[in-house]
Amino acid sequence: MTASTLKACVLAARPKTLPAAVVPVWAGCVLAWKLSGSFDFLLALCTLGGAVAIQIATNFFNDAIDARKGADTERRLGPTRVTASGMMQPQTVMRLATLFLGVAVLCGVALYQARGWPILYSKLDDADNTGTLAGELNKAIAKVQPQQLVMTAPGDWRVL
Repeated sequence: MTASTLKACVLAARPKTLPAAVVPVWAGCVLAWKLSGSFDFLLALCTLGGAVAIQIATNFFNDAIDARKGADTERRLGPTRVTASGMMQPQTVMRLATLFLGVAVLCGVALYQARGWPILYSKLDDADNTGTLAGELNKAIAKVQPQQLVMTAPGDWRVL
């Protein structure tokens, strides 16, 4: 890999956006540690790796797709976009984006193997949707049957 290719990859990754992936993971790790009293470094690392990989993949896809749509022109303000500027070919940027999505999936597989698939969600257009946050929260509580439900501040719920 040449220095110019590496520079283009760093530009396309948009390092200034990476705190958007790091900060929520950090906050979640601190919360998990505070609630459970333990910290699993490997799971934290996999979570961080997956979040950062998704952010980078998104930035690469955005770079290539905006160039294809013609959204990144000379009039655009901000950092250089590698596809529109010709620093990298669109198919190369898309391949790198897919590679980073693959890294995110691998991190997710490690998390799934360690903790399972405990994700609850409600489809907004589901016929069984109660139509209110309180109703959906009550349904989730009935399904999960947590040991404890704590309200620490108005609107700040913790299900334990």
